[in-house]
Amino acid sequence: FKYIKPEIVLQLYQMLKDVHEILTQNNIYYWIDAGTLLGAVRHTGLIPWDDDLDIVIDKEDKDKFISLMALFSSLDYEVMEMGYGYK
Repeated sequence: FKYIKPEIVLQLYQMLKDVHEILTQNNIYYWIDAGTLLGAVRHTGLIPWDDDLDIVIDKEDKDKFISLMALFSSLDYEVMEMGYGYK
């Protein structure tokens, strides 16, 4: 396996902290899923070769989430709509 660089790990943790704060402050319930959840349980953190975060919100909160795009942008995060949700 190719392990992700420590600086990327720090960026991912910062991103998760930022997303947590934004979603919580805006009353958007979320949970981690897929590799992020597996890493939290199996590795007590990120999977060493997983370079993304899997965060899920209820589709009822989609409009609230979309209204926060400028805030994410102000933190230099780019949110892109994908066929299955947002990245």
